[in-house]
Amino acid sequence: MRIILAVLVFALSVSNANANSAGPFYGSLGGGWRSSFESSNSRYTGPLFNSHGASSETADVAFGNSATFSASIGYFVTDRVAVELGLGRSDKFTTYGTVNDGGTPILSKVDLGKAVQWESELGVKYFFTPSDARIRPFIGIGIAGGEITGMPIDRGILPNSGIRITGLVFDTPYLFPFINAGATLALDKHWFAGVSVDVRQSRNFMAINTEPELHGKLNTADVVAMQVRPRIDIGYRF
Repeated sequence: MRIILAVLVFALSVSNANANSAGPFYGSLGGGWRSSFESSNSRYTGPLFNSHGASSETADVAFGNSATFSASIGYFVTDRVAVELGLGRSDKFTTYGTVNDGGTPILSKVDLGKAVQWESELGVKYFFTPSDARIRPFIGIGIAGGEITGMPIDRGILPNSGIRITGLVFDTPYLFPFINAGATLALDKHWFAGVSVDVRQSRNFMAINTEPELHGKLNTADVVAMQVRPRIDIGYRF
């Protein structure tokens, strides 16, 4: 795996004359893991996986596991409540497709190609201990959005089909909610480490480009999936 993540975080520190107002900025960089997952409710339309001529079938569309990388900047609006903006991306992962139509599909489990996921998110965290505590467990909620960039598979004709997949096109038109829970550990006055688990449901539309084209017909899938992502961070309070 070869990947370079370069993130530069700018933040301003503020002095506050009001003792009841807590407002330090902080920034963090993180890395984690997204395990492989299958769509919980996919509908596939098109002839590529269609062995019985139906126009729409229930399909399994799966994304392989991958490393994840993120950067975030946050602001404590009170001693225990923080607002956080984050950006992140995954390493390359493999996309698979199968069809469960009660018969024998043309292709069983098919490597459709590689993809990379980019995301941005806005969340709110509540910390259960005060700001001077060394260990600060928290729970958070938020919304996220993003896009997936697909790549063609690097191989020849798909088995039993005479067709080659030339590319994947993804569309992510929806924002999706997420929840997370974890804790931070103060290393000194400014530096801290964190660990957390993130749970989110995403929805993507995937179009499959083929060669030769299948008589102008579309091969599309509506992919709804639940993701669980552990993550560790290192951060700095300004």
